[in-house]
Amino acid sequence: MAATCTLIALVHLTSARLTGVECKNTEQNDTTIGGLLSSMRVGLGNKLAYGFGSVAFGVKNNGFDYFLLFFYSQVMGVSAALVSTALAIALVFDAISDPLIGFFSDNTRTRWGRRHPYMYSAAVPVTLCYFFLWNPPGQLSGDELFPFLVA
Repeated sequence: MAATCTLIALVHLTSARLTGVECKNTEQNDTTIGGLLSSMRVGLGNKLAYGFGSVAFGVKNNGFDYFLLFFYSQVMGVSAALVSTALAIALVFDAISDPLIGFFSDNTRTRWGRRHPYMYSAAVPVTLCYFFLWNPPGQLSGDELFPFLVA
């Protein structure tokens, strides 16, 4: 019942009709929309679950945003210009491939939905690529790593 009242509250909030709407049978007996929305609290368990779900994005994004250039230029000895060029190539490729993948996933119809088959099939290859990105071949050093970094 509270979910129905929440939906009613959100519909009325978006249409700017806040007065005179009542929700009955809420857990805390709040009957106004403002009371219903102010009485809804997100528990610590939900906050931790949502935060834990974002760990993968944080690891990936922070790795690319902060450490990749430093790692390949300072630790692996690739010139900073080549590492920056590799990152630029990756961004251009991403700018072209993202709309294409979006088009394909928008037009995919499976029993698992539109996006899930792509997410499931990409999980292992993306994991392997991320692992090998941070563990380049030992026989390559310096600017020889540029093709590896681009691929």
